Amino acid sequence: MRYCSLCKRLSRDGSLFCNHCGRSFNVRLCPRLHENTRDAKVCASCGSIELSTPAPRRSKLFFLASSFALALYVSTLAFLSVAYIATYIKVVFVEQGAALPMLIVGFLLGLLWLALVSFPTRGSTGRGKHTIRK
Repeated sequence: MRYCSLCKRLSRDGSLFCNHCGRSFNVRLCPRLHENTRDAKVCASCGSIELSTPAPRRSKLFFLASSFALALYVSTLAFLSVAYIATYIKVVFVEQGAALPMLIVGFLLGLLWLALVSFPTRGSTGRGKHTIRK
């Protein structure tokens, strides 16, 4: 998903434009969808002066907060996974206990890891067929 810093909504991953406000993501695009820098006045490829308006940049505070939250999530998940493996070995092999509750916890940890790897990465750009909204 792509986050628009203007309208604070999410658009699909391959979107070149916000589905809600029509702003482009971090670049200026001409009607032929040539990518240009945020400060370009004309398209570098075709010379068009009709360029999309990019959404405002995210603040450095937002970047720091999201980076900290992601690091906290990953480190907590790693710690819980190591603790789970140690407990699983103890319960199943040493104490000969019931494995079903441990399998359920392991499944939930797997879902949390899946959520982590499915999360969109920074700087992902998608290519799609879109038109510029005026």
